[in-house]
Amino acid sequence: MYLSNTYFIMQKSIVKVLSVWSVLLCMVQLANAQTSRSPKLFQAENGLWGYRGYLGQIAIEPQFQKARSFQENLAAVQKNGQWGYINPKGVYVIKPLYNSALSFQGGYAKVALNDQWGIVNRMGKVTVKPQYEQLFLVIGLRQKKTHLVKALQNEMYALVDKTNGKQLTPFKYKRVATYMKYNRLMVGSKDKKFGFVDSNGQEVVACKYDKVENFDAKGRALAYLEGKKIYIDREGKYIRDYNPRTDAPIFLIVQEPPTPKGGVAVLGEFIEANLQYPKKAREQGITGLVVVQFVVEMDGSLSNIKVIKGIGAGCDEEAVRLIKASSPWNAGKQRGKPVRVKKSRVINFKL
Repeated sequence: MYLSNTYFIMQKSIVKVLSVWSVLLCMVQLANAQTSRSPKLFQAENGLWGYRGYLGQIAIEPQFQKARSFQENLAAVQKNGQWGYINPKGVYVIKPLYNSALSFQGGYAKVALNDQWGIVNRMGKVTVKPQYEQLFLVIGLRQKKTHLVKALQNEMYALVDKTNGKQLTPFKYKRVATYMKYNRLMVGSKDKKFGFVDSNGQEVVACKYDKVENFDAKGRALAYLEGKKIYIDREGKYIRDYNPRTDAPIFLIVQEPPTPKGGVAVLGEFIEANLQYPKKAREQGITGLVVVQFVVEMDGSLSNIKVIKGIGAGCDEEAVRLIKASSPWNAGKQRGKPVRVKKSRVINFKL
């Protein structure tokens, strides 16, 4: 009886999970269908713009001087010199009041009035008053939109909350990055010094560095100060100096691959002349290929030397010895600059 009840409960649980997944799948398919079936923009012979249905029939008569494709179920259209937004039935959802209007992204769209830019939401509410020379969206991780926009005025930037129009910083930045990573956005001052602000516009890392790079998943950013490269944390505190031998990225493919001194043929001759067949391997008749992986550093030296496919009996150690003895190499280059490159070499042990 207990086992039967348990089996019945498990069946119900499985059915419930499958039902949830079915609903989610239907929602995704419905969203895709709605997107694909949104009226498509076309220009009539008289030069006016209209929209066709997904079967090619005219859904909205050509009547607009300019028009944009539907995004988020709304399309920006211009009539009598004024821009507004219509729904797929051709009904104005946002009245034509603006000199210019862009497509919706993440529930908000940029609109211009008297050459000044602001933002409206899908209900037509003005969330950012048109008062800026230009507005640019700030993008988060995985291309997700943030609540921030960077506003341009007199060649200087400020950060504004697009949901309520609140100005979060003064117009004191000459540069503001487009991408925010790990709640940190790079900003640059008028005197060409760089730091970071958070999503509230607080300058959490002072603009004192000659250059900064974005924060990584470990909460570190590379900063350049007076010719020195250091790592700082999310509050701008010093972590440690940058070590090019261990911190620089390792490339797999580069424009100019690293090469042994004298070329690949010379390396082959060197290995053949200097290979010392291990006694144990010789006695046991062991033959085969040993694959050694290593990194060619920016100065041509070799590091991280290890066997990734071995045959044992001392052959692996001998292969590593030969690769070590082949150092230094000619460093690999990317865009004309030396870089670290991962390489591998096959060494053949045969009797």
